[in-house]
Amino acid sequence: MEEERFQIIEQRLHTMNTTFEQRLHTMDNTLQGLLEGFNTGMASLQQEMQEFSAAGQNGLRNYDHHQERYQDRRQGQPQYHKPTQFTKMEFPRYSGDDILTWLLKCERFFELDDTPEESKVKMASLNLDDKTFQWHRALERRLRNRLPSWDEYAVLLQDNFGPAFENPMSDLTHLPQTGSLIDYNAEFDFIAAKLDIAEDYLVGAYVSALKPELAGPVQMFKPRTLTKARQLARM
Repeated sequence: MEEERFQIIEQRLHTMNTTFEQRLHTMDNTLQGLLEGFNTGMASLQQEMQEFSAAGQNGLRNYDHHQERYQDRRQGQPQYHKPTQFTKMEFPRYSGDDILTWLLKCERFFELDDTPEESKVKMASLNLDDKTFQWHRALERRLRNRLPSWDEYAVLLQDNFGPAFENPMSDLTHLPQTGSLIDYNAEFDFIAAKLDIAEDYLVGAYVSALKPELAGPVQMFKPRTLTKARQLARM
């Protein structure tokens, strides 16, 4: 009887020992997995830190590069850079009509392209057609290939291809609305682009030239900007 009880106890102890060893083995595997995961995470973090550090160094180099470009400009050194996403557009061509609009487009292109002053006339001349290019060739011969500055060149173009007599201020103050509001706005913008005047004067000229059934209600609200005046006119 005692021997049988001893065997039972011994068997239970063996079972408990086996269970304990199994649990210990499971815990060991779990800890090993956690350690491997930790090591992997640390390696990934180190990689990210290296990439971040490299990006920071590149950014610093780019900043230094921009600073050098800025200093070069201040010192008067000509800088001309490769075309950007903004300058993939074609340079506007001119064949002899509406010289002012073409010159405004040229100015916008030069601004986006960061075109050097000494390259503006040459770039513009490559986009002249027909009689305008013939005029340019005659100008080169007359000046013995010593081209004027861009500002001087723009004045010469206006003198040769602009209207014989143009008074945009008078045109603006004598522009009654006779058709649709859309047509009136377009004509008003065309003339206003030729002038450099205060916003309040533009608002007054715009409202006073509207049709009476539009001008009265707009004036009641006393708009201070041209944009607001147009919004009221559309109501």
